[in-house]
Amino acid sequence: MSSSTNKNPVSAVEAVWRREAARVIASLTRITHHLLPAARGDLLEKLGRAAEAKPEFERAAANATHPRERELLNERAARCGEGAGR
Repeated sequence: MSSSTNKNPVSAVEAVWRREAARVIASLTRITHHLLPAARGDLLEKLGRAAEAKPEFERAAANATHPRERELLNERAARCGEGAGR
């Protein structure tokens, strides 16, 4: 341990937790890589913010691995594009 860690064990624990939290968040991002932008798109669309929802659905579709999911997300992106002119 470094001398600063010996002087302040709370700081050492906080540093370990920060590293662990960053690792967990990174692993969740890999696992749910298309779900997060899909959820953002859904919420934005429900708020009437179609122009902001469209790129989220497009990002989700680009990252989706299942063909039917990709198709549905692309359809939602297209519907957002149709509503942008309203």
